[in-house]
Amino acid sequence: ENLLHRWIMARASQQALSRAGTELYLDDLGGGGNAVPNEKLSAEKLSAEDAWISKCDLDAFAADIKALGKTLAAQQGDADVRHLNKIVCWQRACTALGVATMAMPLGPLPFNPIAVWFLSLGVLTRWTIVAHHVCHGGFDKCDTGGRYHRFTFGVGSVYRRCVDWLDWMLVEAWNVEHNQLHHYSLGEDSDPDLVERNLDNLRQMPALLAPVKYLVIAFLTVTWKWFYYAP
Repeated sequence: ENLLHRWIMARASQQALSRAGTELYLDDLGGGGNAVPNEKLSAEKLSAEDAWISKCDLDAFAADIKALGKTLAAQQGDADVRHLNKIVCWQRACTALGVATMAMPLGPLPFNPIAVWFLSLGVLTRWTIVAHHVCHGGFDKCDTGGRYHRFTFGVGSVYRRCVDWLDWMLVEAWNVEHNQLHHYSLGEDSDPDLVERNLDNLRQMPALLAPVKYLVIAFLTVTWKWFYYAP
């Protein structure tokens, strides 16, 4: 049932998002943007801190968000592209410094922590700032020569993959898992990024198995990107 729900949501979101740039067609994703009618949101079934949602005009809220998105999108321009290029330059500089210094010894240490820091910052910046925003369509309406567009960034050839975003996860896999499955089910049971649920079995292990917990965490630390976002 969860797999079917994910597939339906992925298909719906893909169709809605592929029709016109970054504009979200709320009508395609749950009855005019209000998948759960207000009258069905009974405060008796909600915790005290969440009771307000039963009185919230979800249609009006969705319309406000959509209008805000259009307003902000219309304000995009050359300044945004210059800012993006500045971040890209800093990111590439960090990566280059990390590569250039990783073979240099630093005292008695078996590794160079400066190189580690620069490499980590370069990889993380490329992922969480550049790729994340581009794959969400944040620069689709800016004049970037088509390079920083969500339908061309890191896809189409090995060259584009290496130049745009060389990481352990496939760009296509990220677009499906993060942009669709995650963002259309934020914090819900069908959200694949619900960490507290994904690691529930690990948390519930008895204290006697603490060494096993540490081994699992060590394994996840060095492999999670590869297998979590696998096709």
